[in-house]
Amino acid sequence: MDGGGERVTLRLVAKYGDACNFGTGSVDVIEHKLGVLRKHCADVGREYDAIVKSTSINVFPVEAGADPVAATARARGRYSLEELAAIGAGGTPGARAEVVTTKQLTEHVERLAKAGIEYVTVYIPGVAYDHEPLQRFAADVVPAFS
Repeated sequence: MDGGGERVTLRLVAKYGDACNFGTGSVDVIEHKLGVLRKHCADVGREYDAIVKSTSINVFPVEAGADPVAATARARGRYSLEELAAIGAGGTPGARAEVVTTKQLTEHVERLAKAGIEYVTVYIPGVAYDHEPLQRFAADVVPAFS
């Protein structure tokens, strides 16, 4: 199930769901929502660990010290860095894709895992036009979790 409604959706997840996606990618929000889910599981007599917990993040991995404008130029095409951030968030109001180093990304995923997230879906805006960020992700981030 996707959704983070604390009173209804997460209660339904506790009762019937096999998985739940917290699409914010925010560690603070996820820790709170997982606490709510844990309580609902206890209330309905469901094993909390039986539910797969995931999230998604929108990021553009760059080398440490890289100029974000130059590093994203190929993927951005005619769009500005701000427009790429908005497009990379998939139209989610208030969300944006972040330009981050692979070290920052690895640390963020580690915090997500520590919070209780088991799977992370990573969206890299403009990857169809520039494979380099995906290759950097594969070389620098994935091995930390293999």
